[in-house]
Amino acid sequence: MRVREGNKEKAIIEAAIKVIAENGYYGAKIHKIAELAGVATGSIYSYYENKLQIIFAIFDNVWKELAGKLELVEQDESMSSSQKLESLIDFVFDLFTENQDLALVFAHEQNVLIRDYPDKFTPYFEKFIQIGQNIISQGIAAGVFNPSVNVFILRKYLMGGISGCIQAWAIDPASYSLAEIRDQLKLLAHKGVNL
Repeated sequence: MRVREGNKEKAIIEAAIKVIAENGYYGAKIHKIAELAGVATGSIYSYYENKLQIIFAIFDNVWKELAGKLELVEQDESMSSSQKLESLIDFVFDLFTENQDLALVFAHEQNVLIRDYPDKFTPYFEKFIQIGQNIISQGIAAGVFNPSVNVFILRKYLMGGISGCIQAWAIDPASYSLAEIRDQLKLLAHKGVNL
């Protein structure tokens, strides 16, 4: 079934997520993406030069959406720093819980892309991280978070924890649930391991 003109790019991205989740980036074939998207293979090249541009577009969409949501939370003066930090975790897990194929792509491909193409990876990822760092700094200034915390290390810890846990889930989803991982990361972010 062919898709309508205005829906082609969206259909291509959705199909690419599914094909990359099933086959990995290197095993994903453009003709399979086209077939699943319901478009001619040549149509894909009207939007993207190659498969690398497609996966960059996937991550650009993900981090643009997440950064936009987190930016609104950062500016919300009715929320505490703790609530804002919880929102950061919730936004990521909500997105991946709603689209498990996207979670697989994130778990298996993001760190490779950041390592291999640091200058080409989406700037929205760094924007999201920076907003998260701002939230932590504001919480320290407000006396909500421990002033001894190194903000840079905490941001790496949180993002590494989120990434590592989603990767563990992606490898063995029967042993972990994204809901449990989310709750545990919130607990660790607030309480650490102390009683």
